[in-house]
Amino acid sequence: MSVAVVQEAATDRLLQLDADRRPVITPGRTGRITATIRPACLRLLTGTVQQPNRTGTRFDFLLDEASTERLRLDPNNGTRFRIAKDEKRYRLARPRRQGPSPLPRTRTEGSTGRARPRHHPRRRRGGGRPRGERHAGPGARA
Repeated sequence: MSVAVVQEAATDRLLQLDADRRPVITPGRTGRITATIRPACLRLLTGTVQQPNRTGTRFDFLLDEASTERLRLDPNNGTRFRIAKDEKRYRLARPRRQGPSPLPRTRTEGSTGRARPRHHPRRRRGGGRPRGERHAGPGARA
């Protein structure tokens, strides 16, 4: 028996054991968001599981009416989840990847786009002399 066969069998067994421990999440099932999620305004909201993504690792979640109202009025929400006044149930959609912007870049040539400090952090502001050296003005000794 080769090492590759043993490794493949071990991997298959680990995946099987991992799948057995996972909760069964199916569309239409009701659920509650855990108390450890971020942002905090989503903690302990209830609703219904909706469709999964392609790999089945993330799902949309349709909040019930009470949780929708709670999220709408939560002061920690700010502007992240904008819920219309007449909306009864709000859908928390899985995050979408943002592609490149269709707008042209407006950087100048040679710019890296990073914010730079107003002065070099290791250089002292003012005078170019190192510490300890005196200005050799008129009448100074050599």
